[in-house]
Amino acid sequence: MTEVPGTSVGDIFSDREKAISRSFQVELLPAYYRALSPEKKKEVGADFLKRCTLILPGHGLNLFALREEIGAQVPMLYLNLGGLPRGAVALRKIFPYFCPTDTIVFTSRADIGILKTLMRTCVARQVYLP
Repeated sequence: MTEVPGTSVGDIFSDREKAISRSFQVELLPAYYRALSPEKKKEVGADFLKRCTLILPGHGLNLFALREEIGAQVPMLYLNLGGLPRGAVALRKIFPYFCPTDTIVFTSRADIGILKTLMRTCVARQVYLP
């Protein structure tokens, strides 16, 4: 076994959803969202952005660009989860769409340093959660 039980990304996301739902209404993108055509993704995503007060994107990273396209003002909370040493592929795609109301959560201080090296400036707030 390479990880401690209860620490997988799926477990963390599930726990996060349970914790948030105690105080807030949680709405998820439909399970079939990734399989939608680009046009339908845009329609479903725009509706989702208009209904929410905070977005925690998982597989809906295209929501960052769509938010800008439709002029939505909803803040996003992006969980980095250690992707920077592997080239920051997802983060590099969404980086231009961050707003000052967004927050990037890092689980490693080294990732914060890598972000500052790769991107120099970032308008999103950066938070470290061990």
